Amino acid sequence: MSTIISSNSHSALNSEHFQADSQSEQPTIDPSFQVKPNTGSKRGIKNHGHNPSNCTNVTNSFNDYRKAKRKVINQIQHDHCYTSDTSTVIKMLGLNVCGLHKKLEYGIFDNYIQNFDIICLSETKTDAVDTDAIPGFKILCKPKNAKNHPHGGIHGIAILYKEKYVGKLNIIENTMSDSVLWVKIDKEAFGFECIVGAVYMPHEGSKYYANDIFDSVAADYINIKSMYNLPVCLIGDFNARTGTLDDFLTIEDVVAHEVGIDLDDTDFSNTKHNLETLGICTARASCDQATNNNGYKLIELCKGVDIHIVNGRIGRDLGIGNLTCGNASTIDYVIASPEFITKISNFEVDLLDKLLSDKHNPICLTLKLNQSSAPRNTCSHKVQQEAQRVFKTSWDSSLSGAYKEAFSQEGLSDIETMLAGVNVATTTQASIDVLANEMCKMFISPAVQVGIVKEVYPRKGKTAKTRVKAKPWFNSECKNLRSEYFRVKNKYKKTKTEEEKSALKAKTKSYKKVVRKTKKRI
Repeated sequence: MSTIISSNSHSALNSEHFQADSQSEQPTIDPSFQVKPNTGSKRGIKNHGHNPSNCTNVTNSFNDYRKAKRKVINQIQHDHCYTSDTSTVIKMLGLNVCGLHKKLEYGIFDNYIQNFDIICLSETKTDAVDTDAIPGFKILCKPKNAKNHPHGGIHGIAILYKEKYVGKLNIIENTMSDSVLWVKIDKEAFGFECIVGAVYMPHEGSKYYANDIFDSVAADYINIKSMYNLPVCLIGDFNARTGTLDDFLTIEDVVAHEVGIDLDDTDFSNTKHNLETLGICTARASCDQATNNNGYKLIELCKGVDIHIVNGRIGRDLGIGNLTCGNASTIDYVIASPEFITKISNFEVDLLDKLLSDKHNPICLTLKLNQSSAPRNTCSHKVQQEAQRVFKTSWDSSLSGAYKEAFSQEGLSDIETMLAGVNVATTTQASIDVLANEMCKMFISPAVQVGIVKEVYPRKGKTAKTRVKAKPWFNSECKNLRSEYFRVKNKYKKTKTEEEKSALKAKTKSYKKVVRKTKKRI
């Protein structure tokens, strides 16, 4: 059975977001859950073991998953209703980094990721990263389990997360798949609980490839979904070319009748129709029309457990399905459960940058989450809103008399009363905040009234980036070339011309050469 490494284990099984009503049966899972992959299966998710008892356990787990799905279906429509003034934005990144330590040398990777909250990395080619190597972030690495694998997750899988989320991300242990690093994210991090998996699937010609790699992922998904009943998102390199194959399960009426399935049962509700009702495009575009065996297996995984490809469906990638590897194929994906898809506001494939990865484009996911239901103290929240208001003074000495007259005697009396009622022994921070706020208003209100102060509205936006400390060998020549690299890259992003593409390629090459030369010399 999967377990979580957590300092807050008491909250591991709580799910306020998808909590069953008091009369419903809670999903459970057989404590003896074991799945022996069927090594004879050549495609798809056929069987999870030859042992009949194991098959029974898988069936029970799948039934629990179906029960959990019932509770999710009715939540999707509610969860998709966003309120712009009460939402927060979470950004996630997926990248096959092709060797993390090498990319950290150039001083580009750690700068690039500052825009993201969660970063799912594959092929890190390491099992450990110095905690100070990436300022502002902590890292979780996939433990190495198989002796014949060079690293955990075959070639190394890791999840980086911002320091503000420390203690809120916990690895799920005792899972079957070596291809996924499963992590549970607590509600305190994003405002809702969820499961995120960083993925690396070996390509079909790899000596580490096995026919059952997708089977073990499916078994983990069913097990985890049954235990926690939370939205799930998988991000990474699947080495799967899926073309535009349909990843939604459609059950024909005749087939349903033959096997005794009631299509009116919420177990078999048409997820595709539900998402379309919410305005989410279910038609998937792709610039890569080719398919391979991994692609067929990924599609069968999606149909088998009701999880779906985000590429080509949402945001800036809608109707496009950009290439993600070597400008030749799409093998890096975000796949998500329906209730997670409803929280996605944007998906895009960023430029291929060989200072970030040798072959793979970053895939970027944005979540826009409604926080209006988050519990809060009404009084303190109001004070906080008042404190966040910004006023700009434009003093005019000719209006000084009008300013004095605009003061409210009643307001002054209220302040005196509040000050007289202060008890040092029982005063709290909240009461001090209220008093300070009222005193500020006493001076600002008459100033606004006579026109010598006006309220300004600062832009909502980017939080300050963590300053990345330069390496000792990173001299002025490196700094200047990096600035040139950023300038050329930004220009290419705007123009997308072949000329600017060639200029970026040349600038990248010269920057790498100087960095290596300088580091070697120092």
